[in-house]
Amino acid sequence: MESLGRAIDELAATEPDGLSDDQLHELVVGLEREESRLAALRARHLAAWDARRVWASDGSKTAAARLARECDLSAMTARRELKRARKLRTMPATAAALAAGKVSVDQADLLAHANQPGIAHLFARDEHLLLDNLAGLRFPSALRMVKYWLQQAQEEIDKPPASCQHDGRHLNAMRTIWDSVDVRGLLDPMGGTEFLSELERLEQAEFEADWAEARAEHGPQASAEHLRRSAEQRRADPLVEMARRSRAMPRGARLPRPLITILAGYEAFARICELAEGTVVAPGEVIPLLGRPTSSASCSTGPRGSSTSACGSGSSPGRCGGPSRCATATVSIARAATCPPTAATSTTSSPMPRAG
Repeated sequence: MESLGRAIDELAATEPDGLSDDQLHELVVGLEREESRLAALRARHLAAWDARRVWASDGSKTAAARLARECDLSAMTARRELKRARKLRTMPATAAALAAGKVSVDQADLLAHANQPGIAHLFARDEHLLLDNLAGLRFPSALRMVKYWLQQAQEEIDKPPASCQHDGRHLNAMRTIWDSVDVRGLLDPMGGTEFLSELERLEQAEFEADWAEARAEHGPQASAEHLRRSAEQRRADPLVEMARRSRAMPRGARLPRPLITILAGYEAFARICELAEGTVVAPGEVIPLLGRPTSSASCSTGPRGSSTSACGSGSSPGRCGGPSRCATATVSIARAATCPPTAATSTTSSPMPRAG
């Protein structure tokens, strides 16, 4: 610990203003990488401290309680550190990669989330494969890759995919003692995407209206400080507007229909199924949509990269060709294959491990 302290003291004596841009960049990136290595070392010793119940020597009831108390951590941080340590104890390849600085703490936590009860044996089998696929990916792509692995692993043990969360939806809207209304809830990925798409569309309209009002009053010098509503208020107002429009909608009015886009490659399908904005869903969640009148588009890529497309029933000529150009689309699902990068398959991602 003394040598570690001396190294930190030496770094603390370095003044950022005395470094060139290249030196400062190298130091910042290096510190982040060494922090990952230190997190691996901390997790290894914390796991042993936890397993040997050293934390109970002073009568503490839980490991998290003593860790939080003696290290001045929040209870949440202490539990997170212990959870990582316990998971990495069962993930030797990931722990080694973290200790070597090959993966970040966030990437290690992402893999730890995939190491779930029921599929732990599949994770042990595919851990090296996941690490290989993780290399070079930015975090959003890594998250997407792990979600697909989880979906396929759950299918392998005949467990409903985690994305099938429709039964877990809930909403509470209660009037407070001061008569305002507290709204809290959880929506499944499909319904939640429809909700967010409309909420964000109305919010953008409110944002543009606020800017137009500010420019009319303050001219070209208008700034964000002149907007009459905060971002949170502009997000709340569309909720009320959505309720008003629902109440005013005539009976029998046609609801927006989903656009289902199928991208098929010449080679075998890689199981890719997601919403247009990237949310990974299970193919089974799409099936109910197929029983409704729906606009659909399909594209297939031939052996030489040639592509064909077709519009499904209910589509208007000229309106089919992608979610962004289909007037009736509220939810778009893309199912793509591992085929050569062409215009028809530009939504495919980096290599994805198969659980089976």
